[in-house]
Amino acid sequence: MSINITNWVIKFQKGSEVAFEKVYREYSTQILKYLIFLSKNNDDAQDISQDVWIKVIKKKSSLQKPELFKQWLYRISKTTFLNYYKKRKKELFAPILDLDIPTEGDDLLIKIENKELAQNIINNLTEDKKTIFWLRNVENYTNKEIAKILDIPIGTVRSRLFYITKELKQFADKENQ
Repeated sequence: MSINITNWVIKFQKGSEVAFEKVYREYSTQILKYLIFLSKNNDDAQDISQDVWIKVIKKKSSLQKPELFKQWLYRISKTTFLNYYKKRKKELFAPILDLDIPTEGDDLLIKIENKELAQNIINNLTEDKKTIFWLRNVENYTNKEIAKILDIPIGTVRSRLFYITKELKQFADKENQ
């Protein structure tokens, strides 16, 4: 996170509404896209996003390292998403065809030319794996950054990425037969 944004986060923590607006403008679109990816539902994602930002405002004093705001924000987003669906006991599935998933550097997705097939493959991942997939392939985080965001060991990130790749390959092979 840039020093400038870190300064805005610090000002937001001290109560500046202008700083909150700046931080919100910086991250709201990313968080909404992430929540759409997880929920597969634009309306739900917008509702969850509002809840996320309310929690950010209420819990701003609990952020001890402003330079880690983005990781903290993603953690709140994931937790809020999971709690939302636990309450609603809703089945998680829907199209992600509108989502702009970069394929550069990702051999597996380059091989998958059919977007519907890619959607089916991604929908079959667990929520934890979807989150890691998103952070790695859409947000372009490193394994170390993903570990910080999700508050898990880097070895766990590597392991899950290995199994994600394995699952995606198996599903792609099965679908292409």
